[in-house]
Amino acid sequence: GRFAMGGAQRFSKDGYEQHLQVNHLAPALLSLLLLPSLIRASQSRIINVNSVIHYIGFVDPNDLNLVAGKRKFSSLIGYSSSKLAQVMFNNVLFKKLPLETGISVVCLSPGVVQTNITRDLPRLLQDVYSALPYVSYSPQEGCRSSLFSATASQIPNYCEKLKTNDKSVCAYISQYCQPTNPSEEARNIETSNKVWAKTIELIGLP
Repeated sequence: GRFAMGGAQRFSKDGYEQHLQVNHLAPALLSLLLLPSLIRASQSRIINVNSVIHYIGFVDPNDLNLVAGKRKFSSLIGYSSSKLAQVMFNNVLFKKLPLETGISVVCLSPGVVQTNITRDLPRLLQDVYSALPYVSYSPQEGCRSSLFSATASQIPNYCEKLKTNDKSVCAYISQYCQPTNPSEEARNIETSNKVWAKTIELIGLP
């Protein structure tokens, strides 16, 4: 994933805002390209490393690239918006997959993990961030929810219940390895369908 904390708005060679491309478009494209293989396999899982920061995100399906100037860009806006778009897209993907495919779709939060995301910030702020070991996880601890989502035996049953209960969301696993709900905005069916359609357009699939 990408979170260029404090960085300026940058675009990929494809012309997409970098948070959007790395955190949402690339995983979405990979998931769709792998679907034939995942369907042939048994009890496949699509696992997306998300973030609780999606709770403060806002997505305009007509401006996923954040170029309309409706809000002043910041790396936090870029990151939170891309993570919200990721959840919305996977909600729709999960609902579109027939139950008999046996594919589980999961978004997860690793929690606050000590990484190098502060590399673009002033040294003082980097030092403050590095002094937060009691409220953040080491990389080894931060991978727990990813490993749980990828290997726990109860995940397929949980996803099946979400689908049969006609929920509008895919599975969301917290940093404590517990099922939880994504943000209220992430559960907006109308916006999620628009994000799905725009994503398909941007990644160039029919």
